Amino acid sequence: MKKAKIKFLCGTIAFKNPLYLTLQANSEALPNSTYLYSFDYHGEFNRFSHPSSDPLPFDQGVSLSDENLYLFPWPQKYTLRTPDDLKVAKRMVSLWTSFATTGVPQAPGMMKWHPMEHIAGPYLKIDRIVSQNENFLDEYAITVKEATLGGYSLVNDDFFSNLVEISREVDFALRKFTKQV
Repeated sequence: MKKAKIKFLCGTIAFKNPLYLTLQANSEALPNSTYLYSFDYHGEFNRFSHPSSDPLPFDQGVSLSDENLYLFPWPQKYTLRTPDDLKVAKRMVSLWTSFATTGVPQAPGMMKWHPMEHIAGPYLKIDRIVSQNENFLDEYAITVKEATLGGYSLVNDDFFSNLVEISREVDFALRKFTKQV
């Protein structure tokens, strides 16, 4: 349990944050053409699992780059078989192909994916149920809150306090923004 929580926390700090900062800068430079998402679909395979080996003693969850299994199912041992996995793959290929050809990600039967309009979103949460949410920092907060073990935070309290404060400021700005629109 502790290993999984540390993995999520490290993934947030090492991978999500640099990408998120890059997307914020890109969205300022190229308004209405930056699309943010969180891939949270837990399918049959995981990029770092090995179907032919013994299962690990813990659930690996969703790993960095797992979405690539649905866009580029390679190596062959990752051939998608379940109806849910195939549905996610078709949706992902449609979104990415549409974005590559038109600059706007769209898929049949899916809601409109809005580009980033402010510092925290909106963003598409890709899971069994696809949703569009406003505050990407919620993805960080979930990880940080889950990383608290027995009353001791795995991150320093200043980081968590700042994250909570920033999230409140973004929520306030979003409420103000939506009232103006």
